[in-house]
Amino acid sequence: MLIVFCAGNVSAQVQVREDTLLIPTYLVDPPNPMPRFYEGKTHQGVQRRIYPYPMNDGLTRVKKDMPYHIVNLENEYIKLGIMPGMGGRIFFAEDKTNGYNWFYRQHVIKPSLIGMVGYWISGSNAWGFPHHHGPNTVKPMDYQIEENPDGSKTIWIANTDQRHRMRILLGYTIFPHSSLVEMTIHPMNRTPIVNSFLFWANPSVHVDTNYQVIFPPSVQYVTQHAKREMTTWPVSDRYYTGFNYKNVNISWWKNIGVPSSFFSWDPKEDYFGGYDHGKQAGTVWVGNRHITPGMKFWAWGNNPGGDRANAGLTDDDSHYIELMAGAYTDNQPDYSWLQPYEGKSVTMIWFPVRELEGFKYANRNGALNLEVTEDRFIKIRMNTTSYHEQAKVVLKAKGEVLFQDTIRISPEKPFGTDVSLPASILEDDLAVLLLCEKGKTLLSYKPAEHHPPDYPMPEALKPPAPPEEIKTIEELYLSGLRLNQFYNASL
Repeated sequence: MLIVFCAGNVSAQVQVREDTLLIPTYLVDPPNPMPRFYEGKTHQGVQRRIYPYPMNDGLTRVKKDMPYHIVNLENEYIKLGIMPGMGGRIFFAEDKTNGYNWFYRQHVIKPSLIGMVGYWISGSNAWGFPHHHGPNTVKPMDYQIEENPDGSKTIWIANTDQRHRMRILLGYTIFPHSSLVEMTIHPMNRTPIVNSFLFWANPSVHVDTNYQVIFPPSVQYVTQHAKREMTTWPVSDRYYTGFNYKNVNISWWKNIGVPSSFFSWDPKEDYFGGYDHGKQAGTVWVGNRHITPGMKFWAWGNNPGGDRANAGLTDDDSHYIELMAGAYTDNQPDYSWLQPYEGKSVTMIWFPVRELEGFKYANRNGALNLEVTEDRFIKIRMNTTSYHEQAKVVLKAKGEVLFQDTIRISPEKPFGTDVSLPASILEDDLAVLLLCEKGKTLLSYKPAEHHPPDYPMPEALKPPAPPEEIKTIEELYLSGLRLNQFYNASL
């Protein structure tokens, strides 16, 4: 068996440095130590059961510079700032090639009461386990720095949930001469009873009227929380979340009229992300859709209510959206079982891109865009996650080569060219390839292989019928089991 590796620059190293960051912070009064048992309230569609956690809702208007422990992880292309003391979040991620913050960089800690136990902050790449915006979102967590044999370095974050006694181990790894971040997630049920969980990575990104969310080309429908309503993507065909989105391109932040969630429905590819057409830079996620099927876009929106919400979360009023990725879940609430003493393992990738004008395809090697313009030119744009001295780009139509070139490409040096489209050729006839020096395929995209599936829009889901209307004992049992699995607030 012959294994071919694409070699790049071998001079740079991964650096780790621990530091203290002073951040203006709106202080929070100490939580009331009196226990708060279940009060019949909901959180993100589930029961708001918080004991033994205290309710942390004593917000104040007192603002003070506060020190925060931060672990910096960087190489020649990217720099991360990880905060073990604030839920183990990636507080910032900078593309060093152009200065772009590909996760939302907060310059103030301004809490709101969005979390399960109150205190919650926007920005960063945070994550939720075993509940979304759960009680550990801003809790101090254990951490450890690991140096790996291949020269990569990992920051491991660990936490045990006090209510369910489940544990999570999460690693952030960056590699020499690579612009990607690998997230490794290990949820574990340490108890002798069955539990259920969800995991959502919850990165925010800066947005303005130039920002577009990119779901894979096969995605033609999106759905709401609990899959209770549907619409078409990217151009909506109806009212959605109580707002008239008919004939509106909802992939653009500027068109979001009310706070809205959009979960992709049945993606056939393993990537999604977002792109700022003004800054010509964006954020890409890559993961195995069979294990990490959740691809979600959340926005307060471009509206007065969204402006007010943002003003309550930051002092510069800059807007954000969330590009969420779910493991063993494709919706909220949507929980998977963890058997007694069972553990699972998940990997997902994040990286910045630039000068692509959007993207149609991505994998851990990079991203590409292929568009046919109205004046019949083929626009090819590529950006890789590592350096390649003599990569080869090939454009074919019906098997015949239209264009090929040997190029130098890297995270800081994207590739772009425009090729005339012959009169007899359609977009579906095209195929574009990027090969490394050794002939291994780095990127490959054929528009004809990424059409949306041909089926009508599914019906929105309905809650289970009242028990007296369920016809069989088995259906009654399965309905109750599912309600219990999802911590349903109606129980």
